[in-house]
Amino acid sequence: MLIEEVTSVKGREVMFTCTLDGKQHTYDFCAPDEKVVQKLGTILRDNVGKPLSSVGTIEIPSNKSES
Repeated sequence: MLIEEVTSVKGREVMFTCTLDGKQHTYDFCAPDEKVVQKLGTILRDNVGKPLSSVGTIEIPSNKSES
């Protein structure tokens, strides 16, 4: 699965497309905050044309509400 394009990085959501066996797949990822979205968007943009697996494991903070 190759990262094809990052289509949107806005608010708490990043949208991107990948191709697998010649078919395009669109993904919408909702993150706990805008900082995480910006970081993920940068990582994905830096890896366009590469396999999604090349990104590796990304630790995303939980969305636990604080008391």
